[in-house]
Amino acid sequence: LTRGEIYKVENDYLRAICDFSYALSLDVGVVDAYKNRAECYRALSELEQDKRKKNNYISMAKADEKRYNSIKNMGK
Repeated sequence: LTRGEIYKVENDYLRAICDFSYALSLDVGVVDAYKNRAECYRALSELEQDKRKKNNYISMAKADEKRYNSIKNMGK
């Protein structure tokens, strides 16, 4: 497991997002980082009460899911 994945398992989503973002800053080809970061954003959106923040997390999750699927489909 990567450190980001450990944070995700521990429900420390903000730290996990930071680690996945850092991994992507080093190599945008780390496809699983997009998937994992999207899952963290989805988890945060479920916990968030503020509708604006909730929608922002959902938007970020959708963007990462789109990147993940785009890169994943290029390999086919």
